[in-house]
Amino acid sequence: KNVLQEHVQKYKLGTISYQTLWKEGPDHMPKFRVAVVLNGKAIAEGEGKSKKMAQAQAAKKAFAILKDIRKTQ
Repeated sequence: KNVLQEHVQKYKLGTISYQTLWKEGPDHMPKFRVAVVLNGKAIAEGEGKSKKMAQAQAAKKAFAILKDIRKTQ
């Protein structure tokens, strides 16, 4: 998440936030799906056994997407 935040700040891409899309499963074994939102638009999603894990996975995907976009510009 930190790497994504630093990348967004470095290139002045706007504001990122994390939105929990859903939680399913029993309390002792939940599954979360989270979206990374950049300037109001979801750019990547991740899943995990906790919100933190889902956010980390989504951030990793979002960073890869943003890095690829920078390469093509």
